[in-house]
Amino acid sequence: MALGLNIVAKRKVSLKGFADGWDDCYLIVRSLSEKERKQWSEEAQARQTDDARQNDQLAEELTKKMALDVIVGGVVITTDEDGSQRAVEVTTADVPGVVEALEFYWRNEAVSVATGADRLKAMI
Repeated sequence: MALGLNIVAKRKVSLKGFADGWDDCYLIVRSLSEKERKQWSEEAQARQTDDARQNDQLAEELTKKMALDVIVGGVVITTDEDGSQRAVEVTTADVPGVVEALEFYWRNEAVSVATGADRLKAMI
C-alpha cells in the first residue's frame, strides 16, 4: 500500500529594502502545488484582453488575490499611536492588512516565491 504524501513547504521572502528599518523583516509564504499554479495561470489567460490597461489591472487584481492566499505569516514593522515603531509577528488574521500595505512589487515577490519562480529566494 502506497503512502499518500501531502508536502507543504513554506518559504521566506525578505522585505529588506521595503522601507528604512525593515532589513530583518520578512513574509512566510506557502508553496503552491502544480495544480494550484495551473489554475491561477488558466484564470489569468482566460481573462486577458487586447487592452494593455485592463491587463495591468488584471495582473494587480490576481497578484493581490494570490498574495492573500499564499502569505501565511512573517515579521513586519508597525507604528504605535505614539509614533514609535516595533517589529511584530504577522498571523493569518493580519495578512489582509499586510497585503493591502504592500506595493505590487512586494506582492509579486511573494507570489513569485510561492510558485517557485525564483528559486534563489525560495529558501528559509
